[in-house]
Parts: sequence; C-alpha cells; structure tokens
Amino acid sequence: RSSDRLFEAIVEAAYLVASADGVVDAEERKTFERVVFAACGGAVAANQVSALVGDFEGLLEEDGLDARVLAISKLVSKPGHAHEVLRVAALIAQTTEGVAASERNVLEKIAKACGLDAKEVDVALAEVKNALAAEPSP
Repeated sequence: RSSDRLFEAIVEAAYLVASADGVVDAEERKTFERVVFAACGGAVAANQVSALVGDFEGLLEEDGLDARVLAISKLVSKPGHAHEVLRVAALIAQTTEGVAASERNVLEKIAKACGLDAKEVDVALAEVKNALAAEPSP
C-alpha cells in the first residue's frame, strides 16, 4: 500500500536525519518516536515506530547513508509525498538545538533523491520552524 510505503519513507528519512550527527541516544530516540508518532497522526502504533527504527539502524550500518537515501526515494512516487517526507525529517532536525550541518546535508540528499530542489529544504525547515513557534509551550 502506498500509505505504508510513505510511512516507511517518513520514518527512515527522519531516522537518517536523527542519526546524522553520530549516534542516536535514548533521549533522542524517545523524542524521535514521539515526533514521528505525532506526525503520522497516530495512524500507527508507537511500537511499530520503535520496531522500524531498529530495522533502520541495522540497514544504515549495513548499506550506508547514500544507499538508504536511495531506498527512501524509491518509496516516494509523488511530489506531495516527497514534501511530507522532507517536512517530518526537517521537524526532527529542528527538535535538537538548531539544524547541524550534518543534518542539513542529509535533508539535502533526501530532497535531491526524491526529485526536489535543494531550496525545498529551506522551505521545509522554515515551515517547521514557524509551526513550532506557533505552538504554545506547555
């Protein structure tokens, strides 16, 4: 199903961004799972997100970043889906303090592989930043 493929692409893209600066520690992983769960509108169980992350950790180690970015691009067939993948990945980048160069690099690779212009990364980051700024703090 295309919705399953899109979900997998979103989770993996977000994971690649989360792991861009090295290892994903327990705190980052919790934040990651919460953000992805929310971004998918709760359409998937939190334990599914957790299981997928485990899979993606192994795949990233085995295949390397470029191969995983290519795998994501094969799951994304529509420009609207590519934007959604990029938006959630940008959200992950924004949850840490500022967007690191390594995270931005991964976002640009994902955009390019999915047929988007590099400037779409700036658009996605700006959208996410605005959305986060508009949220009332707890």
